[in-house]
Amino acid sequence: MMTRNRFQIDYAPALHTLERVMQTSSGVAKVFSEVLTIPIESISDETSPENTSQWDSLQAMNLVVALEAAFNVRFSTKEIVSMRTVGLVRKVLRAKGIQDA
Repeated sequence: MMTRNRFQIDYAPALHTLERVMQTSSGVAKVFSEVLTIPIESISDETSPENTSQWDSLQAMNLVVALEAAFNVRFSTKEIVSMRTVGLVRKVLRAKGIQDA
């Protein structure tokens, strides 16, 4: 905490948000944010259909299409079924040689 002119500025919430955004690649987070229409700050590697109501079966297919377009890749059925969290999506993309996923 920093004191400035008798006011205290608490940077902890902003730093926590920044850490969460940095934890998830901005490219992957941006795709999820745009497709699911949720704030990018709310996306972490643990984001999944179980904790994100917007991530339903239709949006799952929209995510696949958007991710394939954004990263210029194609996913197999096995890969699509395995991508149940943002972290697992990043893992699949890294396996395809996308290092900044």
